[in-house]
Amino acid sequence: MKNKKVNPFDECPVYETEHFAFRLVNGNDAEDLFICYSDPVTLKHMNNDNCGGEWRPQSADELKYAWQKDYERRTFLRWSIKNKTTNQVIGTIEIAPLPWGKWFFGAEPPIGILRIDLLSSFEKQEFFAEIICLMATEIADDFEVNKIIMKAPPDEPEKVNALILNHFYPDTNREIGYDDYYIKTVSETQA
Repeated sequence: MKNKKVNPFDECPVYETEHFAFRLVNGNDAEDLFICYSDPVTLKHMNNDNCGGEWRPQSADELKYAWQKDYERRTFLRWSIKNKTTNQVIGTIEIAPLPWGKWFFGAEPPIGILRIDLLSSFEKQEFFAEIICLMATEIADDFEVNKIIMKAPPDEPEKVNALILNHFYPDTNREIGYDDYYIKTVSETQA
């Protein structure tokens, strides 16, 4: 007998890997996140596709409630990434449905777009691979998606290599209309 799944928008899942812990972003993360989102390398690597331009917070206060309304509206979910060694938040992960404007848990499973913003000192293949491995599995199950897609331009080889290690392939069909995406089809046995 399979346990009844909890909708992640009713109770945000908490995840953990060897180096990181992931939980719903909250106002207590603002100071650490401001360090991350004021890092010029991190900002350069952010995926702003279909987000209405660049986002550059000017203070930690802007980050206190930055994603709370989107979670309450069930638009997308953003986790803080906590470094388990230092207990500092070193970035965020977002999962949003594609096509945009379509909610999760509909009649047809949407594609889950995965966005990872990491403090530049953590933008290493081993860390990306660790995060992507966990999130690709958990997202497929918790959000009932059959495909996961993530942007990785050629000038970000650490991220590209981590995606390939996790069985993502270049999105040659341009399923979402933007360049430099990698996609993974989730098998029914995994989801």
